Amino acid sequence: MLIDDFDDQSEEILQPNLRNEPIKNFPKIIIAPFYGDLVRKFAIDNGLRVIGNSRSLNGENYVYEYELSGVKIGLIMAPVGAPQCIATFEDLRIMGAEKFITLGTCGVLTNSIGRGKIAIPVSAVRDEGTSYHYQPATHEIQMPFKTLELMKNVFYTGNIPFIEGKTWSTDAIYRETRNTFEKRKSDGCSFVDMEVAAILAWSKFRGIDAYPFFTTADNLDSKMWEVRSDYRDEIPVAMKAAFGIARVLE
Repeated sequence: MLIDDFDDQSEEILQPNLRNEPIKNFPKIIIAPFYGDLVRKFAIDNGLRVIGNSRSLNGENYVYEYELSGVKIGLIMAPVGAPQCIATFEDLRIMGAEKFITLGTCGVLTNSIGRGKIAIPVSAVRDEGTSYHYQPATHEIQMPFKTLELMKNVFYTGNIPFIEGKTWSTDAIYRETRNTFEKRKSDGCSFVDMEVAAILAWSKFRGIDAYPFFTTADNLDSKMWEVRSDYRDEIPVAMKAAFGIARVLE
């Protein structure tokens, strides 16, 4: 199977440093929400300047500089989907970033999990493709213990309620079939997303620190898919959580 063809013995043909260069004084810490409108509005409202750009055929994806407690933070939209998300993070790594905080939404596989909960993915089932280019094939990948403990301590200290559990990272949101849903539930998955498995695999391969978390959104554990609510309702708490992590990384 192709997923068994992990190669860490030969060099990449297209390397990220062929398309990007180090940027002087580039922030070491990146906050990367998956909400493009949030990033643009935050940049405009706070008068942030552009310090970098991760370009693709989809267009420009600007990095903005934000000062948090005297420390420079990079703010950029994380593209939805593992391939472009990781390609963007590879660009930022060459520019000078070392720590990546990502926040987005996830679906839930258990009806009792309400919407708008901060959720930490302790591990991810690898039902996507990108992670297999950064780590050998396994059914799932774990979040490093020290990363998990740091995030939990930040949320405890900041009085931010949270839950934790295993996520199902998939590439195909319209192919989350009933039978596959049941299999992932039997694996112990509580959430479903698209990027976490790849983020964990990439960060391990590159020696980068990554801190992914979600807010819970749509529900798959029902006869019909439940959209529940607009994700914007939970953005303030999610950003508070992201800034809390950034502060302890300074």
